[in-house]
Amino acid sequence: GSNLVHGSQIQARLGRALLQIEQNMGGDMYLTMAPEHPYVQGGYVAYSGIWGAYIPVINDTRSTLDLLHVQLYNNGGLPNPYLPGSAPEGSVDMMVAQSKMLIEGFELADGTQFAPLRDDQVAIGLPSGPSSANSGQAPTQNILNALDCLTKGTSCGTVKPAFNYPNYAGVMTWSINWDQHDGFNFSKPVGDKLTQMNAQ
Repeated sequence: GSNLVHGSQIQARLGRALLQIEQNMGGDMYLTMAPEHPYVQGGYVAYSGIWGAYIPVINDTRSTLDLLHVQLYNNGGLPNPYLPGSAPEGSVDMMVAQSKMLIEGFELADGTQFAPLRDDQVAIGLPSGPSSANSGQAPTQNILNALDCLTKGTSCGTVKPAFNYPNYAGVMTWSINWDQHDGFNFSKPVGDKLTQMNAQ
């Protein structure tokens, strides 16, 4: 991520390179991205340097992108168009706002628009527990509430989706090793919730 900034060669070439690799593999490739939120939603605040630097790569690959799970940790709160200031780390509003921005689109700081992704292309990226990241840990109930808000329109905080996202992709965590170290405090309840959602 740190070398991917506006105006860099990696930003200009990465999207096309990924598409070429997928074509060379006969389309049999699963493409995911896990940038930190300043590189994506940060484009709402500024569109230079690292701020929104992944947006062109996402746009170049959106037709083949399988999953975008933006990291909501180690970077403070999430500036967004729905709340004054930033949505606090670990809050339902942060998880919902980051997803809403990606699925419903948002205006970038340069006045252009980020076009919506499909709901099945978007997930929440969170640390698994106290050992895995310096900040951004979310209480389990907040994660479960955010998933209900995004998929059913219930248990929301202040930020609410304009419509339900029935095919929402779920949750990514850093990392399974730290989760095991911490006694599966993340994957057990969140995994149970995702299993329940998939059964509906």
